[in-house]
Amino acid sequence: MRVRRTLIAALGVLIAFAGAGAAYEAVSARRDRRDPPGRLVDVGGRRLHVLCIGAGNPTVIFEPASRSRSVSFAAARTAIARHTRVCSYDRMGTGWSDDGPAVVTVGDLAADLRRLQENTPIAKPVVIVASSMGGFVAEMYARQFPDRVAGLVFVDAGNSEGLTLLNAAVDRRTRIELDAACAAVRIGRPIGVVRLFDSRPRVPELLCAAISGVPDSIAQFAHVPPLRSDMPIVALTAETTDDLLPPLVPKSVLRDASVRELLGRVREESHRHLAAQSTRGSWRLVRGSGHVIAERRPDSVVDAVNDVLRQVAR
Repeated sequence: MRVRRTLIAALGVLIAFAGAGAAYEAVSARRDRRDPPGRLVDVGGRRLHVLCIGAGNPTVIFEPASRSRSVSFAAARTAIARHTRVCSYDRMGTGWSDDGPAVVTVGDLAADLRRLQENTPIAKPVVIVASSMGGFVAEMYARQFPDRVAGLVFVDAGNSEGLTLLNAAVDRRTRIELDAACAAVRIGRPIGVVRLFDSRPRVPELLCAAISGVPDSIAQFAHVPPLRSDMPIVALTAETTDDLLPPLVPKSVLRDASVRELLGRVREESHRHLAAQSTRGSWRLVRGSGHVIAERRPDSVVDAVNDVLRQVAR
């Protein structure tokens, strides 16, 4: 009887903890999404938050990194907005935007960008400035809809070549650790546990959804045309890999020296190859910067965007 009472008491404590955590998460989530600085745009049963500043054509769209938001990279956006219209947005499951599905592919994210461009409205063609995870979306979008894109700036951004190589390099142990981390995120976020470790608790859940969709994303890239051969492209590579891996990714990824070498080599090589796909492409190494170039060296992003805008104007 004593054991039974102890178990019942422990269960009661767990239920109370979960209930309190759920209430805490609900209140905090409402607070996080209060008073958006831009506007909410319907993209088919969900809403994305978009923020536009400046005026002129073509519009420059900032395609966010995994942890960036519509208000991130303010220095770069403000400088560019002195010359043309600049729009930034919150990807599904981030910032002021609504949550997305449990599995997300690059094609899904590109579809969101298409609907956002149509419903904001944002005149086409646009120049897309993509950071980190946003590079996959920018590449897919430009390959699917070449008439909607005037130019691309990749800011230490992912691309289809790097995605395929890195996916093949991830070993079974790391995949198991990722699955366990994502299971913990899905259980812990509704009861406020994730928020104790991450001030943006929806971001890990989006990353898990995107990781689940990697095989389908690779297949989607294989079935779309290549980038337009005359599209202006500037690809920037950070000098170091600082802040390259999001907190969700287990550090075991870097235990293997071959994986560490691959991460460094794939970034530069895939960025060079990306720029070389266009007769109007160029590649640059950004000295003194880690992965988040738009925060550490916003001047380099502004210079790259201005170079693309000059090419577009010719």
